[in-house]
Amino acid sequence: MRSVSVAIAATLTLLASMTPAAADPAAGRDWIRSTTTTFTLDETADQARSGPEHATAGTDADDVLRKVAAGDYDYISPSDCAASDEADEPGGWIKNRFAWCKRDYKTESTAKACDPQRPDVCVIHGKLRTTFTVIGYGEHTQDPDRPSRSERYLGFGFHVTSMVPTGVFLNPEATYSLSMRCYTNGPPADCSAPTANGALRPVSHWQRDWTASVEFISQAQPPARQHGDQFVHGEVTVLSLGQVPGYLGAEQAEHPATSIRFDSSWYNGTAKRGSIFYVPDPPGEARPHPFLTFSSAANSGYKEVADHLDQALNRPKETKPPFSDKQLPGKSMSNPLHRLVEKYDGDGGYSEKRVAANRYEAKAWGCDPYFPRWNEPRWPPDDPDGPDSRPAFECDEYPFASTFEGAGRWKYPADEYGGARYQNMFSARPVFWRDNKKAGEVLLAWYNWDRIAHKDAFFIRVR
Repeated sequence: MRSVSVAIAATLTLLASMTPAAADPAAGRDWIRSTTTTFTLDETADQARSGPEHATAGTDADDVLRKVAAGDYDYISPSDCAASDEADEPGGWIKNRFAWCKRDYKTESTAKACDPQRPDVCVIHGKLRTTFTVIGYGEHTQDPDRPSRSERYLGFGFHVTSMVPTGVFLNPEATYSLSMRCYTNGPPADCSAPTANGALRPVSHWQRDWTASVEFISQAQPPARQHGDQFVHGEVTVLSLGQVPGYLGAEQAEHPATSIRFDSSWYNGTAKRGSIFYVPDPPGEARPHPFLTFSSAANSGYKEVADHLDQALNRPKETKPPFSDKQLPGKSMSNPLHRLVEKYDGDGGYSEKRVAANRYEAKAWGCDPYFPRWNEPRWPPDDPDGPDSRPAFECDEYPFASTFEGAGRWKYPADEYGGARYQNMFSARPVFWRDNKKAGEVLLAWYNWDRIAHKDAFFIRVR
């Protein structure tokens, strides 16, 4: 008789779900009841940690100033995420540095009773299958919006799209929870969710309210030069747990979601505190690979600069000064530019001197010898607003003076971006002052908006 009971119990373990009345006869009174939740995904944990394989995040130069004025993050809506093929790929979809989502997370919670003498002999009493989407929201932390002058914030939203209970999970007191956890190399205050971290609800309540939110907070010193950039890099994970009254020892499931960065950058003109989605690739660079696209349209306001950029990036051997095998960086992330903040280390410091060297080299060895009289105070007759006392043209340089790859990099052989081999490895030519001014405004606005920090890597495109 005992062998028959064992056979029945073993057979019942194969059933996807069953009612408690059908299951209980096969389970002894001393059998251990528990629930286990697992993720059932096509991506591995390592794939999730690695992030999207080929993520880039471009910003149109013609749209930068509008985004800044409107505070337009171009976030992802649930319908956007549902329609995106990338949202179902390993690592999810990073639309831009402030917007991430991952569609069709799937979990399975199982309620079972197991023989304490033979733990592999179990009876399944019910299952809960759940499908959901997670959407992430980085931000520029503006002082008027938050009570603290030092904290940084980043949010996530859960959107449950399907929840199917069977067996004991039909119990009105059965619950399901979704939450998140943040891992950093520092103390818990670097990234925690003390006030809003998902939801624990009865299954029936989830079927009426499909959403929940998470807000991570990162503590820091107030933004100031003496505190540096105050970066915190973190990995966030999704936690899921199904529970039924009377089923003890519930096992929670955890799966990596994405990576984030908090920063407090005292020099950022949009907001000195903020958060972005940032997957190190390798350390010092990141995905999504950020880039700025300039337009060569006649009405862009910076056409002469865009034409120069196009020549420098795509036909560098045509640029001045001449160089037998001139290859200029910044066309892709395989050879990127790195931002150089002019007064990063104070007035008269290394960074300010290096920016000055970039500008001097561009003029002295680019514009001056190859474009005679470029800076004489002359003015086009079709521009009556131009002052007679200043030149109509300015020396435009590429790579930008605000990068470590600028014209003066050859003077810094001990620097990771410098060395004598880079002498004359730049392009310079005169451009109309208004075009140069507008291009400079757009570049700085983009640095601030996309939170391109000191030494962050990026590249440039021209359309």
